[in-house]
Amino acid sequence: MRLSHSTIFFARIYLYYLLPFHANQPSYHLLYLFTCAGKPHITQKWVRKTMDELYHHDINSISGDEDNGEISAWYILNSIGIYSFCTGHPSYIFDPPLFKKATIYFEDGKGLTIHAPEYKTENVYVKSIRQNDNLIENLWISHKDFVNGGGGNLTFEMSNEPTTKKTYNKSQLPFLFLPHE
Repeated sequence: MRLSHSTIFFARIYLYYLLPFHANQPSYHLLYLFTCAGKPHITQKWVRKTMDELYHHDINSISGDEDNGEISAWYILNSIGIYSFCTGHPSYIFDPPLFKKATIYFEDGKGLTIHAPEYKTENVYVKSIRQNDNLIENLWISHKDFVNGGGGNLTFEMSNEPTTKKTYNKSQLPFLFLPHE
């Protein structure tokens, strides 16, 4: 499902003028509407900009009411390169990780190692993602595939240049609940 031009326009206006108010749950999701519209490079740029400019390592590091850890959870998920865009849907949108390497351990003791070997502050764009050497063509990953990757790797190829020429079919786009679809 591609978003209408008016939805993209709204998201852009919001990002340009209201970005400093990334302080409440509804505003978190606007950053990802571009990925839902098949323009992940715009999401990637704004997620990194939000993380770099609005979150810090001091007492004033969170831009809003912590709401039982939701803002911290947003930051932690994004720092490893994923975000749960649609609450209740078992999937994650990809975005640029903040680390060259991070390992997540699951209940069964297996770990999934997330790699971003080209991580640098200026490399905010994801060129490709591989799970255990298999190229992921989607802009999202199911929770099942993410967890079943335990004992494996999720590798992000990063760049300082956006990938803008790719076209995505509907199945490659993240789940987006639209009541009239």
